Amino acid sequence: DEDEDEGAAKDAGAGLGANVKVDGMASPGGELVTISSIHYRFWSLERVLQLYMCLIDTVPKSQPRIVALLDEATAVSSATHLAILGAVLTTLDPKNMDFKSTVDYGDWMESMSASQTHIDS
Repeated sequence: DEDEDEGAAKDAGAGLGANVKVDGMASPGGELVTISSIHYRFWSLERVLQLYMCLIDTVPKSQPRIVALLDEATAVSSATHLAILGAVLTTLDPKNMDFKSTVDYGDWMESMSASQTHIDS
């Protein structure tokens, strides 16, 4: 099950940068037109995208919502950051967890601990 979550997170991350928009870097139709514009777009958002991918890796159940939020976003902004943090925190909320055994609680604690650094960033 963990391998499936990991694979889904990697698949989702493959197209994240393609949907992120930076003003002035695209043609009027919204398509990137030069290698330098693709390069600039990625590097200007590299840290943010890296944090999003780390959150997906540490909280795999948040992946569908994070990808949906990025697909809906017209630009990466504070609103996008807050929405993604909200999605991760909602996923981690103990009220939303379906603990069937003490092992599930341990897995939740591990996700909480691993994601804390990325949330603080």
